[in-house]
Amino acid sequence: MTRNIFGTIAIGFAMVLFLVGCGSTSASNANTNSLAGTSTPISSAPTPTPTQAQNQTYKVGDIVNIGDTWQITISSIATVPGVTSDVTSGNYYPNMGPGKHLIAIALTAKNISNKEQIFSSAGSFKLTTQDGIAIDQGYVAPPEQPQYPAISDGKVEPGQQTKGNIFYVLPKQRASYTLAFDANLFQSGLTMWSIKV
Repeated sequence: MTRNIFGTIAIGFAMVLFLVGCGSTSASNANTNSLAGTSTPISSAPTPTPTQAQNQTYKVGDIVNIGDTWQITISSIATVPGVTSDVTSGNYYPNMGPGKHLIAIALTAKNISNKEQIFSSAGSFKLTTQDGIAIDQGYVAPPEQPQYPAISDGKVEPGQQTKGNIFYVLPKQRASYTLAFDANLFQSGLTMWSIKV
């Protein structure tokens, strides 16, 4: 009789353990399934807080997180005055000519990762016309124009940023362009801004 009582208690205890184990597995699966179906929409309107890069075109002033590496802000676009194609002038700039002007696009690139990154404006940014024609980037800041410093390329430590301008020689007529940032030349995906000049 004592043996039957111990046997019954052992079977009862095993069933309780089995039911508790099944219950915790079901709860875990339920939590996993409910999290997998959750998504948070991100507004496309410019906001003072960063947005995660999506398949959309951003505007000047938007703060955009690109993956977990860069936070890019295009802060302004300006026509650089007094630049000329005259090589004897102190304000000479390559590729200038009649009907053209120099555009400075001011930007900030902040390293939001936890390791050092290499920033290359020439290798990462590409300006195109609405027809998809690429515009060559100028590689130097305009002489005698200290208010338009070129952005510094090179190593950027975690939490640090590089700030300055990238330059393009464009026709003077008003037009719209697309500025694309390619965070990784070996993977697909671009982050794009609409640029109106």
